[in-house]
Amino acid sequence: MNVLELIDVSKTHAGSPRAGSYPRASAVTALHSVTLAIAHGEFVAITGPSGSGKSTLLAIAGTLERPSGGTVRLLGQPAHSLPDRDLCAIRAAMIGFVFQQFHLVPGLTAVDNVATALLYRGVPAASRRRAAAEVLADVGLAHRAGHRPAELSGGECQRVAIARAMVGQPAAILADEPTGSLDTAAGHDVIALLAGVNGRGTTVIVVTHDPDVAAAAGRVIRLRDGRIAAGGDAT
Repeated sequence: MNVLELIDVSKTHAGSPRAGSYPRASAVTALHSVTLAIAHGEFVAITGPSGSGKSTLLAIAGTLERPSGGTVRLLGQPAHSLPDRDLCAIRAAMIGFVFQQFHLVPGLTAVDNVATALLYRGVPAASRRRAAAEVLADVGLAHRAGHRPAELSGGECQRVAIARAMVGQPAAILADEPTGSLDTAAGHDVIALLAGVNGRGTTVIVVTHDPDVAAAAGRVIRLRDGRIAAGGDAT
């Protein structure tokens, strides 16, 4: 089964108003009629120059944004037309997210940051923390479970973010430039973690400028000007 399907998906951002008597800024089309399928268990890297639509594609794939047109299916479910409440439930159950800037809660420890991913599943607090501690051990941070983000290195923060994405055992992990803020050694650790998660059967979709991330992926999709230039067909 395909984890993700996009069929003739487009996305246009409305033009923003300008100050004074200047006319409204023109609308910008970020994606043009993109059709794409990603199968269960793939490791896919999405690459392309800045402004090519990579992050927009990832946001639509993760139901963080709605397309302007076309169809989005997650595990066969038509996600593009669901109400917000149902989309939130799908995200909580099926998708883990990793971002360049980590997005950890400053006042929470590493274990409690990871446990937040299970809040919307109705998991009891003790079970959330137990599952979070287990996943932190999997990413090599059991000894840092009680530390807050300010007490962790950038690489450790990103490993916490990956643990948070993993803890609910999602069908797919979506990562936006996960090595972009890290030094080379920490970046390689993150790549190895994502590859390990994928090796256990989770689909991994990564937006990246990092050639090492692209080299680790099983398929590279290249975007240009909001269109798929290469890699759109699964191998």
